[in-house]
Amino acid sequence: MSGDARALIECFYRAYNVQDSAGAASLYAVTGEHHDMATGSASIGRSEIQTDLGRFFGQFRELHWNYEWVAIGRAGHAARYYLTFQVAKQGVEKSIEVTGVHTFSLAGGLIVETRDFWNFQDLSTQLA
Repeated sequence: MSGDARALIECFYRAYNVQDSAGAASLYAVTGEHHDMATGSASIGRSEIQTDLGRFFGQFRELHWNYEWVAIGRAGHAARYYLTFQVAKQGVEKSIEVTGVHTFSLAGGLIVETRDFWNFQDLSTQLA
């Protein structure tokens, strides 16, 4: 992975960890795409990515991503992540942990596409 790619992806997770939807979206090409593979949803374009991330960040408290690198070849990059956050269910705080993988397609110093792979059933079980 080139240093530029590594720096861009590190900026991505820094923005996620401070819930900066504008900062995260600015790392995408204007026509960039984010695909949530577990739900089948997609955010197309920097503006929609920012709106959807803002909505996601607002749903949960204490969101934090830890990540590690997994190289997948010249055309793209991937990082395995461990997301933790807090939810209140019937007045009781609950810690949630989700493991997933982000894949990144990059061009011109920007993110062209991300795909987010995680287990919907695992999250549903924890939220129950």
